[in-house]
Amino acid sequence: MNSNFEINGIHEATERSISRLEKVMRKQDIYGYEKYGKALSSDMPYSWMDMFMEEMADGLKYLEMEQERKQEVVRLLKMALISEHSKTLVSQAIHLLEMGGTAK
Repeated sequence: MNSNFEINGIHEATERSISRLEKVMRKQDIYGYEKYGKALSSDMPYSWMDMFMEEMADGLKYLEMEQERKQEVVRLLKMALISEHSKTLVSQAIHLLEMGGTAK
C-alpha cells in the first residue's frame, strides 16, 4: 500500500491540512473575540461577500509574495552551487525559508 494514504483512502496530506486549518480557524476565533469582544454572527452589519472578496484578494497577494520568496531561495541556492561564498548564500536562503508568523 502507498505510504501516502491512510487505510480508508484519505491522503495523509488531507488530514494534515484539515488539522492545520482547524487550528488556524480556532486561533482566528480567539483573535477576533479578543479584538471585537464577540464572536462572528450573521446579524453583524457587514457585507460578508464583500469581506470575503477582500480577504481573497489579500490571500492572492500573499501567495504571490510566497512565490517570489521561493524564487529567491532557488536563486540563492543555485548561486551557492557555483560561488566561493556558498555558506553565506545558503544561510540567506535558510533565513528566507524560516520566516513565519503573521503581523498580529
